[in-house]
Amino acid sequence: MSGSIPIFLREHQELLHSLELPVLRIEATPIMDGLTGDSLPLMESKFGGLPYFPDHVAWPTDIQGDFMLPVAQINFSQAPALPGFPTSGLLQLFLSPTSWYDNVAKVIYHPADDLNYLPRTDFSFLEASVFAESPIQAVHRLSFRQDVDPGSSSDFRFGQQFGPLADLEFPDQLSDEEAEEFDEYFDGSGHKIGGYGAFTQDDPRDYGEASGKSVQLLQIDTDEFITWGDMGIGHLLIDPEDLRTGHLERAVFYWDCH
Repeated sequence: MSGSIPIFLREHQELLHSLELPVLRIEATPIMDGLTGDSLPLMESKFGGLPYFPDHVAWPTDIQGDFMLPVAQINFSQAPALPGFPTSGLLQLFLSPTSWYDNVAKVIYHPADDLNYLPRTDFSFLEASVFAESPIQAVHRLSFRQDVDPGSSSDFRFGQQFGPLADLEFPDQLSDEEAEEFDEYFDGSGHKIGGYGAFTQDDPRDYGEASGKSVQLLQIDTDEFITWGDMGIGHLLIDPEDLRTGHLERAVFYWDCH
């Protein structure tokens, strides 16, 4: 489970417990297979590698007509149940090989009923150049564990819901050690499904038309073999109604970095 509430925050523990969100923490283990071929089953949850894809369906391409690179696949049947999230089917993220930094992405969701099609097994069309600028530099096997997410100081909801703790002057009242604990407790980083988002710049849901309209579907952090620019973080954000009705393909990709 998540870390215990720091002593100096325990006077707010009722508020903090009420704001905890269920989350699936993801442990991503690099297996060092080449990105153009991996030893994991096609339907396995993974970052990088080769996904399940129906042989009769055209591979996604970007606006330039280039084949998109597979970045993430989540098999919900392999993960513990998370309230409000699917319990089956495959969520996939594809990025433009040359313009992913402009948020050029394709999200695909294969419901369980669509997983009986003959899978593509010939990926020879994915040349090494497709993976040259991939933020995922090694195939990762994924495992999941249930947890609660205490919050993230960079999530748009922090300023709206966390009361005096979101006051910009609150950290000034703390000792250096307490300020460090505060930052760690409300860090929000890591690979995860659901929960609060961590952003290195601004949460895009805090302004414009997207304000407050989406929840976090997936977060992929920078790691030893995952690089989003300068220590950045990648996200899939989705309207709660689309999540409820299983339209995960409507999720929006966003990333930022320092």
